[in-house]
Amino acid sequence: MTPPDLEGLVEGIRSTGLDAVLEADGSPDDVPLPVLLVTATVIRESLTNVVKHAAARHVTVRVHYGPPTSITVLDDGSGSTSIGVGNGLRGLEERVTALGGTFSAGPAEGGFAVRAKIPA
Repeated sequence: MTPPDLEGLVEGIRSTGLDAVLEADGSPDDVPLPVLLVTATVIRESLTNVVKHAAARHVTVRVHYGPPTSITVLDDGSGSTSIGVGNGLRGLEERVTALGGTFSAGPAEGGFAVRAKIPA
C-alpha cells in the first residue's frame, strides 16, 4: 500500500511562496488505509485554509504514524477560523471522530493550529 503523497501536498503549498515544512516519523506501512486517507485529508484541507485565510509566511506539518497517528498543522498567520464556521473544519472533525479520534482547531503559538489524533 502506498501512503498518500504528503510531501507532494506540502510541495504544492511551497509553490505558492509559503515556507512549508513536513516533519514525519513512524511508518505509514503500520497504519490502516482509512487512517492514511483521513490524515491526507486533514493535511490537504488545513493547508488550503492556510493559503486562503491565514496570511501566513510559514507552516509546519507534523505527522506521527502511530498508533495513534497524530497530525499537527501549525501556521504563523493572523487568520482566525473555528470549527463552527464553514464546512471544512467541521468535515475534518467528523472524519477524524468517525475513526475514534480527536480533533481540534484554533489559535495557537502565535498562529493557528489544526490537531488530530487517530487510534489505529
